[in-house]
Amino acid sequence: MRSFLLSILFLWPGYHSVALTRDLNVKHALSAVLKETLSDSSYEISLNGKWLFKTDPANEGEKLEWFANKSVIFPDALTVPGNWDTKNEYANYTGKAWYKKTIVMPAKLKGKVVRLYFEGVNTDVKVWVNGQFVTANNLGYLEFEKDVSAFLTYGASNTVTVSADNSFKVGALWSWGGIRRPVKLLINDPVYIKQTRITPKVDLLNKTATIDFAVSVFNKESSSQNVNGSVLVYHQKKLIKTIPFAASLGAESLQTINVKTQLLAADVNLWNLDDPQLYDCKVVLLKNKAVIDERKDRFGLRHIELDNVKHQLRLNGEVIRPVGFNLVPDDRTNGNALPLWRVKEDIDLMKSLGAGLCRMSHVPFHKELLNYLDEKGILIIEEIPVWGPSDLVKKDNEVTNVWMKRMINDHFNHPSIFGWSVGNEIGYNAEAMDYVEGSIIYTRPLDTTRMHVMISHSAHREKDPLQFSDLGFINWYGMSGNYADSVHKLHPNSTLFFSEYGYDQLNEDLSADFPIKALMDDISQKPYLIGASLWTFNDYRSNYKGTKEFSQNRPWGIVDAYRQKKNAFYSYRNANKPFAEITLSNAALSTDHKQFTAELTLKPHGALDIPAYPLLNYRVVWKVLDDNGLMTAGDSRSLSKISPGDNDINISLNSRMRGNIPARATVSIVSPLNYTLYDTTVYFRKPSVAKIIAAYSTLNTSGKDFFVKVLYEKNSSASSYKIRYSIDNQPEVETPQSNLNYINITGLKQQQIVKLNLVSMNNAGETITDLKPVTVSGTIKKPFIQYTEPADGGFFIGFETLPADNKLIVQVTDKAGNYTNCKEIEANVKGLIHIEGLINGKRYYYRLKRDQENDNWSPEVPVVPDGGLKPSNPFIQGVILSNNNAIVCFMPVRKTEGYCLQYKLPAENKWHTEIINASQIEEYQFKVKGNPKTIQVKLAAINQYGQSVYTEYTIPK
Repeated sequence: MRSFLLSILFLWPGYHSVALTRDLNVKHALSAVLKETLSDSSYEISLNGKWLFKTDPANEGEKLEWFANKSVIFPDALTVPGNWDTKNEYANYTGKAWYKKTIVMPAKLKGKVVRLYFEGVNTDVKVWVNGQFVTANNLGYLEFEKDVSAFLTYGASNTVTVSADNSFKVGALWSWGGIRRPVKLLINDPVYIKQTRITPKVDLLNKTATIDFAVSVFNKESSSQNVNGSVLVYHQKKLIKTIPFAASLGAESLQTINVKTQLLAADVNLWNLDDPQLYDCKVVLLKNKAVIDERKDRFGLRHIELDNVKHQLRLNGEVIRPVGFNLVPDDRTNGNALPLWRVKEDIDLMKSLGAGLCRMSHVPFHKELLNYLDEKGILIIEEIPVWGPSDLVKKDNEVTNVWMKRMINDHFNHPSIFGWSVGNEIGYNAEAMDYVEGSIIYTRPLDTTRMHVMISHSAHREKDPLQFSDLGFINWYGMSGNYADSVHKLHPNSTLFFSEYGYDQLNEDLSADFPIKALMDDISQKPYLIGASLWTFNDYRSNYKGTKEFSQNRPWGIVDAYRQKKNAFYSYRNANKPFAEITLSNAALSTDHKQFTAELTLKPHGALDIPAYPLLNYRVVWKVLDDNGLMTAGDSRSLSKISPGDNDINISLNSRMRGNIPARATVSIVSPLNYTLYDTTVYFRKPSVAKIIAAYSTLNTSGKDFFVKVLYEKNSSASSYKIRYSIDNQPEVETPQSNLNYINITGLKQQQIVKLNLVSMNNAGETITDLKPVTVSGTIKKPFIQYTEPADGGFFIGFETLPADNKLIVQVTDKAGNYTNCKEIEANVKGLIHIEGLINGKRYYYRLKRDQENDNWSPEVPVVPDGGLKPSNPFIQGVILSNNNAIVCFMPVRKTEGYCLQYKLPAENKWHTEIINASQIEEYQFKVKGNPKTIQVKLAAINQYGQSVYTEYTIPK
């Protein structure tokens, strides 16, 4: 028993939960695991962690039986889940590679059903257990499993071997390789629940809902079995319905038990974009009065209808004209094995930009991403990877039909999914019409509650597969209004949505911008065109033709491949704010600096604007902050329901100061889910002097033209920066304003002398930082480090890549500025270097150069590897009390999965606890009793390794 308990950290009950709620308070999580694991008849054993690894460039491993030959050496060890492409030595490897892991199966599990489960392996995969072939899979974006009970040796070691091939290419996406999602052994009794498929239908008129639970139960026994059980429905942890069932199961068969119920108005809470209410479902299976299995799932109640006469999309009876994004689900440091903190960061940032409906990308998404979309209220179309010219586009294609069936079956319960796509930009294939028509005919009976579509870039033709789509998804770039008009004339019965629009590739430099306001104005006011989804939210790795960056990052995004915000991010935010116009006027401090006043005018969107949707329970929040970022005053106003076309709203802001001298005031529009959708800042004095990090000349990415780069530390006293400079004593000129931490002065020539000053700016004035003149010289290109990300036992370096780059050298030391006994790494990679073999929690310093024949190093960068480390504690700006609401304002913590909030009112002895299920938000509103004048709060950040130290705050008297 002792050895079983020691391995308990590999066990996690409740695999059956499609959206198992994570207990973010880790102090309680372990005890829950112990209790449930020892008492439940079903649980799981994680196979995540280190697996032995070997590439197979000659494609000889299967022929030589690497899966059975114990003498074959697997020379490396990679972490699962993960991608081999994030390692320097395999950064560009395409083809087959092999994974192997040895596990000990407890003898007590003999007689149980043991299923080997993979959530995702890219892309074509075969699996062996103890040298025997057990299963294969041909789509790395969908889960698969196999009963391996008969292949295992109990009470002894067992070997799982996986062959993965990432040769399959999906358009411009990078073919990430490896076991990219979790691997598990699922342990059950011979009779177990395989799936619960939940189909809700909402009656908006009567405010009721009917729900059909299709419970699939597998009986592995050689004789029939009588079982009974219950479906339990919960809302916000309250049990609202129990529905019993009974069934006789045939021997060695899978049987579906249909259980139906109705919810009356009091128990109907609709899922929508700003209040995505979710229900929990638990199915309990009994035999002879004993529980033999349980399964947990989630679902939502929402009513979506498309009116192709009025050209309206209605959610729960209300017209929405939403905006959104295409998200390529990868980044440079995690590949497409995105961890939960990155998933939450992406969705949080998209929600802060008003995302409501997204055609996300060209592949099915993994569970954690879909779960968070459910929780945060974004509607999506999910798609199989059929893109462009493809042999897959043929009539009655068995492969794509199977992909569609599996995707629909696996992801059926997610309320965020409102439609299924059979392909992207495939209209010019010879059999496109037959393929799309046949595929949609095939998929429609698989799900009669959602839309079935294809994505068209060829809808300007009279005969196009668009005609088979329930909603007319179209792709076009540049000014797109005229294109939409031409498509509408050809397909007048189709309601249109720009599934992709944009302004061509940007670039990796964070100063990149594009005229999003003009693009949005060009497609607005068209009754038949109801919304648009930008290509793309993020830059993504690619070696597709036309990718202009040498880093292998395709720069279409408003954030880069590391999620750093480009200027385009802020342009998009301003163009798609929740109101058509937001005007802050007469913002001022009283002469004694004790009172802040301002006037705010909000002009709602018009009925045909994009975006346009009802706003319910939004709020205006204003904060007055001192030089340290602490609140000296603040308040909020709740907004009543606002519909497109409503009259302007005028609000007077008025707050009394407490504490330190105010430096600035910020006014924000915040959604019910605590996303700041718009903010503006008023400064009360000029910026402080900025700190210069470095100023040097170098060549641009073409290797022909020189520029000067100025790096500096941003601070909260400035809204933007610019460089004022002169060349060879010519008249002084200025760069455009920037909110980045660097500015480039371009178009320079060898030996020119550049005199320059950094100008920090805000509405109160300018502050000058003098710099030494820079002489433009040299031919060696000093590396520009774009990004540094701590990792487990090391870190990643994202760097600007030039065409001739073929070797990079990194030096790492634990003594700032001293590289005498440093660790040196050479790499031949593009865009990203992975440094490993370091100690977590220890501070290191590194520098980077392009070759060994020069001493032109980058500026030194500090970094602390963070594997196994709890997150840093959040900085609390202050707390706002407004009637029975409290708002804690804080700075979000990087790489966090959520926060634990505790609060206590005056005269209370007990701390109340709330878990904040978000990563990148700046405030959180919660209910308090009465109308208190003060409150104590504690806030901690949470990641996969635990919970940070609490930050404590009490409103000053």
